[in-house]
Amino acid sequence: MVEIGIRKFFEEAYVSSLHILVPQFESCLRKMFSQAGFATTSIKRGMAQHEETFNKFLSRDDIKEVLGESLHKFIQMIMVEQTGLNLCN
Repeated sequence: MVEIGIRKFFEEAYVSSLHILVPQFESCLRKMFSQAGFATTSIKRGMAQHEETFNKFLSRDDIKEVLGESLHKFIQMIMVEQTGLNLCN
């Protein structure tokens, strides 16, 4: 999947590339934290367990601490900030 996204980038099919690579990046980051023992889901009152939105996930203090201020801000601005690139949305 990632190979196709990278190939699309070099073919200058940037929108197709982003549609493939952005979800893959989010998934990899979540999986990395999950394997390190961090929760990536939450349980709302009276509801079943669900995956946190990427925005909510990135706003958690434990995630900010592990990523470090610079990397966290970079990922946040590119992926979820309304004033940034907001590639997730």
